[in-house]
This record gives sequence, structure tokens and C-alpha cells, in this order.
Amino acid sequence: MALLLDIQYNFIKEQSITSVIILIGAICVVLLIFFLGYQSSRSSARSTGENGRSVFKRRVFRRVARNMGLTKQQTQTLENLVTRYRIGNPYIIFSNTSQLDFILKKGMKEIDEKAAPEEIKEAEKLSLFRVKQAIERNYKKKQVISTTRQLRSNQEVIIQSPTGEKYPSRVSSNLKDVLAIEVPKDRNGEPIRWKKWTPVKIFFWKPNGEGFSFTSKTMGYNNVGGSSSLLIQHKNNIIKAGQRRFRRKEVEKPVYFYKINIIETGIGKEKRKRAVVNEKGRILGTMLDISSGGCSIKTNHPLDKDSLIKIEFETERRNMVTVFGKVRHLRRSAPLGGIMHIMFTRISKRNLNKINTYVYDIA
Repeated sequence: MALLLDIQYNFIKEQSITSVIILIGAICVVLLIFFLGYQSSRSSARSTGENGRSVFKRRVFRRVARNMGLTKQQTQTLENLVTRYRIGNPYIIFSNTSQLDFILKKGMKEIDEKAAPEEIKEAEKLSLFRVKQAIERNYKKKQVISTTRQLRSNQEVIIQSPTGEKYPSRVSSNLKDVLAIEVPKDRNGEPIRWKKWTPVKIFFWKPNGEGFSFTSKTMGYNNVGGSSSLLIQHKNNIIKAGQRRFRRKEVEKPVYFYKINIIETGIGKEKRKRAVVNEKGRILGTMLDISSGGCSIKTNHPLDKDSLIKIEFETERRNMVTVFGKVRHLRRSAPLGGIMHIMFTRISKRNLNKINTYVYDIA
């Protein structure tokens, strides 16, 4: 009987020790899980920051900025703004979002309020606009143009003939079987007509400046939507071409322009050229679009291609802008007038910022 009791006691004792070991092991496992979870949460907190914000990693930020085409100075400017205004997700600004416009507007306001010479302030504003333009040019839109059937009416295009001449025009209608483009005109305002099946190359641009081109063939001519149109074959092999440097804004506002004459004085080595604005020859026109690089003007009295020009207009009421430019293309229209496509050649920083503020709606 004593032996039996001793065996039972030892069995219970062994069971108790085993239970204690199991319990201690379970507690260790729980503590390990807790520790790992804590470390994970700390790591997550380091990567997202307070309130779920993405941590600003300067090396990563600078690499993304470089890939977006920003210079070192532009990157530094953007980096300072992101840090100063505590942007929650600093990388989203490279998607050309409202977050980018938000910090640029705050930056503009800060420049306006500080005590500094106007020339320096205008230069700093222009630097911010250059950042916006660089990001916009390099940001890839999700929408892809893959067929001419996606082109809309009034889309501006450039038609290149087999011999290389280029003529501005626009889409008059996108039909089921063909693309109708307004008949281009030569520099004398005469309509250009090619034989059927003539190969032509078409260039066009999206609002953000992305350029595209495709090669097609002429199918004939017809009156479409009230305008004489060139009919060309639809194509599905559109190629991404160059990109306009600056955003273009469609407008319809009065504009005055003056022809600039080149006057030569002196003889031989003393011969000099001087640009003189014909102030008495002011001509009225209508501005159709504008960017910080140029504009288009419709007028009954257009200047010839390569003419130098002075332009005056208002971006907003009583906000006058004066620029100088050169007529790069001229599309004449019957029976009188035409549309001049002008490249700006000289403009002050102050006036350039006025145009940028108007085009990008950043003030």
C-alpha cells in the first residue's frame, strides 16, 4: 500500500513539473509574439511616420525628381517646399496632382509677402513655374491614344506633304470610315489639293503637350460640317512623337499687335541693324490660344511668315502684358485674313509670370 502511494505521488509530481514547463513555454511564445509585433509596429511607424504619413526620404525623393527631369536647383526648391509645408505623401506631387498646385500656390504667396526686390521675386516665381512645367511634361497620362478614331473635332494638326512642307489645320469631323481635316492652304491662301492615295504625315498634340504622329493616305475631298475637308484613311499605328514644352490654354480675347521693321544704318564695318516697332500701325486681332512659349492670333490683316511682331493683351482685367515674337506659321482663310502662330522671342520675367499664372491658374 505504501509503495502504491509512493508511485502515485511521483506520477503526480512529474505531471506537475511537465505542466509548469508547458506553461512557461506558452508564456515565452506569447512574449515572443508580442515582441515581434511591437518591433513590426515600430518599423511600420518609421516607414509611415506619424498619423500614417509617408516618411520623407531625401535620397528617394531626389531620385524621383531626377527621373522627372528636374534640375538640382529645381529639386532643392521642391524639397524645401515639401519640408516646409509638411506634405503627408511627398511623392504624390510627381503625379501632377492638386497637391503640387497647393504647395506652389503657397510658395507664390510666400514670395509675394517677403521683402525683396521685385526682380528677385519674379525670378523665384518663374523657378516655381519651371518646376510645374517639368513635372507636367514628364508625367505619363493613363489615357493612351492608339487610333485616329479617338481624335475629336477641332483638334489642331500639322499636315506634312510628301516633299516635306508642313501646313497647320484642324479636324473638321471624325467619321466612321475616314478622318476629315480642313483643307490646308498655302502661304497665298490657296487650298492645297493632293491626288488620291498621296501619302501624308499628320502631327497633333494633347493638352499636356504630348505629341503624336501617324502616316496615312488621302482619300479625296468633300464638304463636311460646312467646311471643305481633306479625307484621309483611319490608322491604328499612332506613334508618340515630341512634346510641347509648355501647356497651351485656349482663349478668345482681343489683342493688339504691331509689325517690327529692321532698319539698317551705316556702311561697311559700321553697318548696323536696328529693330523699330511701327507704333502707328496697330492691328486688332483675336487671341485663340496661349502658352509661355507662344500664341495664336486670328486677324483680318495677318503678317507674313517670319515677320517680327510686338503683341499687347490682357490676361485679366487691367493686367496688361507686352511680348515680342516671330510669326512661325500662317494659315490664311478665305476671303480675308488668317491665323498667325507666333513664337515668343523676348519677354520680361514679370510678364512671363503673368502668362504662367493665367495658363496654370496658380496665384
